[in-house]
Amino acid sequence: MKKVFPYILVIILSFTNLVLVNKLNTLKKSYSNINNQNQKALIYELEDDINKLLSNDSLKFLSEQQVIDKNIRLESINGEELLLQDIITDKSKLIFMFSELNCISCYEKIINDLNRHINVIGKENVLILAYYSNPRELYAFMRVNQIKCKVYNIESKSLGLMIDNENIPYLFLLDSSFKTNFMFIPDKKYTKLTEAYLNWIKKQLFNANAD
Repeated sequence: MKKVFPYILVIILSFTNLVLVNKLNTLKKSYSNINNQNQKALIYELEDDINKLLSNDSLKFLSEQQVIDKNIRLESINGEELLLQDIITDKSKLIFMFSELNCISCYEKIINDLNRHINVIGKENVLILAYYSNPRELYAFMRVNQIKCKVYNIESKSLGLMIDNENIPYLFLLDSSFKTNFMFIPDKKYTKLTEAYLNWIKKQLFNANAD
């Protein structure tokens, strides 16, 4: 399944982008025929949303199947220093990467989503990698949000992926090949997409039945 996925991803993204671009062009042509300012505002908002989705698709594609440095340094909640390769095995792990510099409500929403699904996915199959300049703040955040899986503070601030330059949280799968798979950019405005992604992860990768 993993070998086939990159090709499926290209096909899905290409089709999705064509549909969105066509929709965007149709909307632009309709501007001149609309006099109501509220309707125009809604169309402008939709145009922004479509552009954002197109941009996210490009980022996901460019960050897919990229090799991550296995010697990235991490710190556990107990202050133990270790490398990324120390916590990644042959079995795929669902990784959630975020930073204290990201939109707070964005990564809090994903934490809540993960907490809802983690009993089925298995807390041993989920890892959170985060960058906080003060690790104590990260661990305080863990307690407040009742995070059930293992969390590590990443010293290098990022995983060295193109997506890290955009200052947004993201999810992906990682195994001992250290290649990114099934990259996903959650958006709090499109919660159904995140739900669909996590259900797919549960069903296809961890042999669980989606709720």
